[in-house]
Amino acid sequence: MTLIREYKKDDEKGIFNLWEKLFGSLLGKNDVFLIEKEWWDWRVLKNPCGKPSIFLALNEEEVIAHQMIEKFKLSCFGKEKNAYLSTLTMADPDFRGLLLLKLINMSAKKALEEGAIPYGMPNKESLPIFERFGWKNIGNIPILVRPLSFPFGILDLSLKNKNYEVKEIEKFDKSIDNFFDEIKSEFPIILKRDEKFLNWRYVQNPLKNYKKIIVYKEGKIEGFAVFRDGTLGGRKTGIIMDILSKDKYSFRILLNYIIKYFKNEKMKIISCFMIKNKFYNELLKKGFVRVPISFLPKRNAFVVHSEDPKVLNIKNWYLSYGDWDCL
Repeated sequence: MTLIREYKKDDEKGIFNLWEKLFGSLLGKNDVFLIEKEWWDWRVLKNPCGKPSIFLALNEEEVIAHQMIEKFKLSCFGKEKNAYLSTLTMADPDFRGLLLLKLINMSAKKALEEGAIPYGMPNKESLPIFERFGWKNIGNIPILVRPLSFPFGILDLSLKNKNYEVKEIEKFDKSIDNFFDEIKSEFPIILKRDEKFLNWRYVQNPLKNYKKIIVYKEGKIEGFAVFRDGTLGGRKTGIIMDILSKDKYSFRILLNYIIKYFKNEKMKIISCFMIKNKFYNELLKKGFVRVPISFLPKRNAFVVHSEDPKVLNIKNWYLSYGDWDCL
């Protein structure tokens, strides 16, 4: 008999087993998170915005389907709102379909009852199920890549300005809150990148090591970036997790630093998410190209459950790999 319910203590063991069964093979060629106890203790138990809502389907006490929505803060047209990221949507192939429909519907209902904005990046198998329950596919998130081989080096002329300084940091402090408050109006919809979130996401994370840099102008923060060495599709890849700045010039300074770092690390390519905003063309100038959808293992569809046309316009969102749950 199949039972559908919310999470109870120790259910995570069954969740780990289901993930291993469905996605364990990804680890060979992709440096994604391994979903096990360390991940759970960090991602689920220590999220500064609160614990997620988790919905399960069980067959004879075995977890056969799972849906989680993680709670975050969103700056949405100048107002702070709760948002829920759909995470680890998965089901055993023998039970897929109706069960995922029910779990996804339960999670959306939970978020909407709280006045939150549910969003997610489902794979091609679960996308039609999201759409059946009112989630809107508002577009594909562009993935941009750039080789680090010759002749791309001619694009990497250094920027020298004595008023700017780049520093590597161990963790973020309260000054990043002031920076975010200053720039959030530049991006209509953006996940709140404050000290608590950034340190949770990139410092307290026990599974990956991230480099974190800040660019200063006359002692004041102009931008920051987070990046790491990784593997995607079996290739050594420099992954830009987050990059945010006040203007194009400070963005270029951050990007130059990152490219130089990845060259020294002998990475083959660099990869990042970037919606078409004021920084998109800066990446193109540096030799980045958008990966055609047909070349991607998943479509990178971005879905939102909302009736607000402004929220349903992907151009209003600022998204990075750091907003995803895999890297």
